[in-house]
Amino acid sequence: MMKKPLYGKDAVIPEKLSIAFLGQGPWENGEAIRLMEEYFSKHHKENEIVMKRVRGVEELEGHSEDCNWVIQYAGGNDEGVRLPQGVGMIHKAGAKAVILTEHDVDDSLSVALGEADFIMRLDISSEPGERDWSVAKGLLRGLFNVTLQLKPFDGMIRGTWQGYERADFMLQGREGFVIFPREAAPGRPWIWRAEFFNDFPSVDVALLDRGWAIAYGRFSHMYGCPGAILLMRAFQSFVTEMFGLADRTVLFGFSRGGLYSFNYAAAYPGKVRALYLDAPVLDIRSWPGGKGNGIGAVFEWEECKAIYGLSEEESANARVSPLDQIEAVAAAGIPIIIVAGDADVPVPLSENGALLAEKYRSLGGELELIVKPGVGHHPHSLEDPSIVVEFIMKH
Repeated sequence: MMKKPLYGKDAVIPEKLSIAFLGQGPWENGEAIRLMEEYFSKHHKENEIVMKRVRGVEELEGHSEDCNWVIQYAGGNDEGVRLPQGVGMIHKAGAKAVILTEHDVDDSLSVALGEADFIMRLDISSEPGERDWSVAKGLLRGLFNVTLQLKPFDGMIRGTWQGYERADFMLQGREGFVIFPREAAPGRPWIWRAEFFNDFPSVDVALLDRGWAIAYGRFSHMYGCPGAILLMRAFQSFVTEMFGLADRTVLFGFSRGGLYSFNYAAAYPGKVRALYLDAPVLDIRSWPGGKGNGIGAVFEWEECKAIYGLSEEESANARVSPLDQIEAVAAAGIPIIIVAGDADVPVPLSENGALLAEKYRSLGGELELIVKPGVGHHPHSLEDPSIVVEFIMKH
């Protein structure tokens, strides 16, 4: 049975937490732990996150169950996993046991490590100089649901993307960046990728060439939950003030990005001028829940419920998905264009985009639906992006 994550609703960083790294593991040289400490010291100064290495379980006595996690490494090779010892003793010491492994966390491994509170798979880089950072960012993702690409930094990093100027920054502990056109269009318009930046970017690049900026905030694996929407609001305020971008944006919701884009438009309709939804997830019960005709995703469903603070039973009537927020967006008159394949298996069109189109139009909303016959969840977008580009330019 899949273990649910340790983090809870909105993936809020605990005010106080003690983490012990027990025995041998990929943290032995101390650099991965140092990088995690640097992240918290730069971006969560108000939180007291203490990390240390311990040799044996006997050193754990006196730790509080509510604020302490113990990390162990389940190493091994292709012939099997070397199971860690002492999970029961960790619980007796009042701590939660977390198992870190480089192996796939399937049902058999979950059974073998059944007493652990959480089992986390970690991809450790073999690239020179990247091993420690891959461990640190993997732990931040698995333990706190913080997704990072860049090592901790202050201020702003100026660079380029495909020859265009790019500015990277950190905001409330999350990465973000803006890519600037060579010459801004009147009013300094911009598009906002909710997820999967640089995947199938034909529309993004076409608008960039026409003077639109591109923005991205890395709120991955938060499934458009209320906490993510608050982070997005802070992000929009920051980029409009810092870079002088237009007050309203066009949100791009690719796949699960549909959860973020639509929920944000429902919460802050005055800040959104249009929505481009591509094979969008619009109901968490459809994906990752898999409660309809879709295949779902087991770990992502556990993660999604944890992020929303829902039990399995509560999720059935929670009304937290975009399909539950249609009236607010329609009342604001936000135009929507949807591109989706009618053979999408993980995110069935009939349970997501088609339902939105029917209800939105019935409420008098402007919505253009482009269905790709015989196409699945991928590829996203269109070979000729001009239809989407013209729709966005028109609005």
